[in-house]
Amino acid sequence: MNQADKSIAQAHDDAPLVSVIVPNYNYARYLPERMESIFAQTMTDFEVILLDDCSTDDSREVIERYRNHPQVSHIVYNDTNSGSPFAQWKRGIELARGRYVWIAEADDLSDPRFLAATVEPLEHDAKAVVAIAGSTLIDGEGDPLPSSDWDKWGRRRGVATHEGEEYIVHNLFWRAAIYNAGMALFRHAAYSPEVIAPALAMRNAGDWMFWSRLAGQGRVVEVYEKLNYFRRHGTSTTVGGDRTGRIRLEEIDVLRYIADRYPVGDYRRRLRIGQFMRTVIRNRQYTPDTRRAIFERLQEVFGSDALTLGSLANTYRFNRLHKLAATLCPLLLTQRRDRL
Repeated sequence: MNQADKSIAQAHDDAPLVSVIVPNYNYARYLPERMESIFAQTMTDFEVILLDDCSTDDSREVIERYRNHPQVSHIVYNDTNSGSPFAQWKRGIELARGRYVWIAEADDLSDPRFLAATVEPLEHDAKAVVAIAGSTLIDGEGDPLPSSDWDKWGRRRGVATHEGEEYIVHNLFWRAAIYNAGMALFRHAAYSPEVIAPALAMRNAGDWMFWSRLAGQGRVVEVYEKLNYFRRHGTSTTVGGDRTGRIRLEEIDVLRYIADRYPVGDYRRRLRIGQFMRTVIRNRQYTPDTRRAIFERLQEVFGSDALTLGSLANTYRFNRLHKLAATLCPLLLTQRRDRL
């Protein structure tokens, strides 16, 4: 082995098993608790990459407390706001040296066993590209929200492994099944700039697009324990996207991506588009102009598909009739019955 090869091998040997990326924007009030939950992990072979997107609060002062921490490998401050949380993801992943990457959003929390529980299945299955733990929803004060098991994750036990294509068709096509970055650990080698590229133009559904593209690289592991705490509060990008309708416009692009590349089938597609329309119609936060803009975009993207049964209006009627029929016939396809 020549000297160059020795240097490369030594660098690999010195690399941490996990790279923990902490993207922050104006979350100084949550950062200490988030960092404490990371450093409290029972699996300790990790580096921490702290990224601040030109915060205007006291984030820099909080972040500097960790400047000399032995597990903090990078602290990066943006001079101007990137305008996209996913640009920060990309920057962190490019700095990461670990075999696995965990994007630990600054306003969320984790159970001390999170890394140990998600690293293990990835270490045992070389084709697994992402491991997901369940989440408990918490409010701005850290208290559990009443619907803490809204995704029914807590009713399952053990670990389940799914082929990526099946997971995308049966889970990710229906909803953002990986709904919080902090609940997922992914294999660094499965990432490429192409995986995150479409997300960079998004503000709300970019994570859904990212996980949909990443899951197609291999297998998805679900670890049925609530080991992540996902904070829902008024300043989160998720809540903001719900109010303005931006998330729905981006969701259309995610559905188009999946429908074009995976065998979702016409029947499932019709149900999904009808479900989407129902969500928009029933959202009381949307103004008539917002609804109109969303449906115009939906028509533009899906209107010419055979799945519309002639028109989007007919697709919506089909969805409503199917919902009634599904209550009478337990064999009919529904989102709940389709879920892996």
